[in-house]
Amino acid sequence: MTARYDFIVVGGGIAGVSAAYELAAHGSVCLLEQERQLAYHTTGRSAAISMESYGNQQIRSLTCASRQFFENPPEGLAEHPLWAPRGALIVAQAARVDKLTKRFTAVLGQVPTAMFLDDKQVLELVPYLAETAWSAGIYEPSAFDLDVHGIHGAYLGGLRARGGVVKRETEVLRGEHRSGHWTLHTRNDQRLEAAIVVNAAGAWADEFAERCGVPKVGVRPLRRTILAVDPTCTTRGGEFICVSDSSIVAAASRLAASTGVFPEAGAASAYAGLLKYAEEHPDTAQTAVILITGSGLKDTSIFLSDSTRGQSRVPSHHVTAPLAEALT
Repeated sequence: MTARYDFIVVGGGIAGVSAAYELAAHGSVCLLEQERQLAYHTTGRSAAISMESYGNQQIRSLTCASRQFFENPPEGLAEHPLWAPRGALIVAQAARVDKLTKRFTAVLGQVPTAMFLDDKQVLELVPYLAETAWSAGIYEPSAFDLDVHGIHGAYLGGLRARGGVVKRETEVLRGEHRSGHWTLHTRNDQRLEAAIVVNAAGAWADEFAERCGVPKVGVRPLRRTILAVDPTCTTRGGEFICVSDSSIVAAASRLAASTGVFPEAGAASAYAGLLKYAEEHPDTAQTAVILITGSGLKDTSIFLSDSTRGQSRVPSHHVTAPLAEALT
């Protein structure tokens, strides 16, 4: 059986749902996601900050143009604010101050609130940085946090309100373009047609393009590391814990089965880290508290394995107990 739409958008991240939402005002839309959970990859692991001083001129222009939307989203799209004030600082060591100065000159035309700080001013602003390590910085007081899940959820809700169709676990195996229409064939034997297909597959954009006989553009996914610390606490003498994707999914399933909270991947990773720490330090006497909330963006069934589906889920609130005891 063939399903026909005006537009098909491939990719359930922020790019896909926002494009699908806008297109739904002009015709029928089907959003395809190969994973069980939307926004599982790049969107779910976003740095979640809007910095108008970040990136090249084109990226900065797009970021600056987006501010109005986040501060004043279309009426009815979002129930809660999508942003919160933060501020951001880019620092440089002595050998790279010249490059930072050139960057500041380029940024100032688009971000007039940006300020160039010397080493003393950097330390005054962020006193927990190592002394003598950083020689200068660009401070952007107007940078703000983004509620990624709120934004994604707003677009997803808006898409559905406009009659959009969302299909999860729908991987496209091949696509062909004939007589002005695209036909996509999926792994679960669906046949979907549309005049226009939008490739919003993120890191898999080239792979999807290749499956449709379209030239690749050289998308190359890169890994980046972000460390979030509480500046009011000491950061010396701690440990760094790495967790795998499979352990994050397992931790999310465990939380879902025992508490009724269905966390997104970033939140579940904290619990996965706690589980790993407890396994590696079985005799610890430390107490740990993790505050995790569910965002409501995911298909909750993915968190419940066959062995946990039938278990009752009792909502939990703040729980404080010895670490080893809390994990039994």
